[in-house]
Amino acid sequence: MIYAVALALASAGNASPVTQIETLHCGAVEYRMASGASPGEAAPLAPAFQTLIRRAGVKQDHGQLERGPSVVIRGHRVLARYVSSWACLTGHHQTHYALLAYACSVEPGAEHDCGGEKEWFRLLDTRGRFVDPDVPHDGPQRERLYARLGITAAMAGGVKMTPVVR
Repeated sequence: MIYAVALALASAGNASPVTQIETLHCGAVEYRMASGASPGEAAPLAPAFQTLIRRAGVKQDHGQLERGPSVVIRGHRVLARYVSSWACLTGHHQTHYALLAYACSVEPGAEHDCGGEKEWFRLLDTRGRFVDPDVPHDGPQRERLYARLGITAAMAGGVKMTPVVR
């Protein structure tokens, strides 16, 4: 997918995208996030694309990300919702979860405004699947999920997040 995006951008303007790759080790799994900006874009507010790759041993596959529309901000096409930072959490029985912090590049009230939210968290298991697909971003259901997974104390104590987009 990264290659396809790079090829499309290169053929459009004969310039390749600026791509940043970050790595998160989470138990026996390694996640790699590729975030890219359009060529010539000075300080991007949000990436133009993101791809998550999950590697467990020799097996490698594309992980899931919350998808949203792309929007034009200051003349550049960027993702409306994107992963801004991440961390690895350890729950019950040494089970690992990747905590993804999402941000919205669109102001609340504007079209494609991510449901009015500016930031929220999502959890991936080591298989690369969302643990919380139907759980609201805040509230008692999320708190019960954190308790069931054994990450309540970590979340309450503050999690040191590593930036994905700089």
